[in-house]
Amino acid sequence: MALDEYLVPLAFAKRTSWRIAARRVVAFKYRVWADGRGFHDHLNRAATSIALSRTSGELVVFDERLRGTRIAGQPVHIVPDPWFGLFNAELRSEARARFGFSEEDFVALTIGFQDARKGFPLVLAASERALRDSGRKLFIVGNIKEEFKPRLLALKAKFPAQIVHLDRFVEEGELPYVFAAADVTLLPYAKSFTASSGVLPRSCASSVPVIACSHGLVGYRARTYDLGIVINTDCPSALATAIDQMSVELGTNRTRWARSLSQFSQATSLRAFEESVWPLFHD
Repeated sequence: MALDEYLVPLAFAKRTSWRIAARRVVAFKYRVWADGRGFHDHLNRAATSIALSRTSGELVVFDERLRGTRIAGQPVHIVPDPWFGLFNAELRSEARARFGFSEEDFVALTIGFQDARKGFPLVLAASERALRDSGRKLFIVGNIKEEFKPRLLALKAKFPAQIVHLDRFVEEGELPYVFAAADVTLLPYAKSFTASSGVLPRSCASSVPVIACSHGLVGYRARTYDLGIVINTDCPSALATAIDQMSVELGTNRTRWARSLSQFSQATSLRAFEESVWPLFHD
């Protein structure tokens, strides 16, 4: 099972006779363990535990923070949160030429639907300061929530040569070039964002460090595996300061970051995922 919407109702199912026909129940929660303190998180955790207990199921998650724990008396299986594609740093020169960046530009990438949950207001506020350096560029990839378009237009008017916006859907084959063109990927997600992020491993596979929120699974991974700089997204100036810091430290820390980014991307590759999932069905 892949979604909470399928797993949780099992906790309340009246009939469990179907278990006789199943040799083994493996329940995948492809998101993350509900680690918040709200009512919904408490209910999610309780219902998941009950469902696993009633089915004698085993929980498989992408959330390595649960490593070594037991739920409903069973150990939790951790599998990589996988990525796939031709992401690599060797595309950098071609990617920069494709999107109009020079080799000397410092390019900050934000990708995906740009809204408050993904921290886009923080990106706009930080850019007011960061783009005062003419060598810095903001690379926005994806559609923008309507309420933020006037602020972006005002920012473009102030820095017309420093903002590149791909206001369209980017095909899978173009994504490796998008990431390879960047010097840093911005992940200043709001506190309400606690899930995993497909952007993070693809940035790592492209050898591009991140500036990420300090909370949730994204913050945990960025901090634990040394994938860049983590910030408190409650502080509006934190992102601008981190961009300043990254532009200075990228030269001195590039080798170190390249190593840790590569290690993380290899550990979360599709092949690593396949190798970790295979034993679950062939024990």
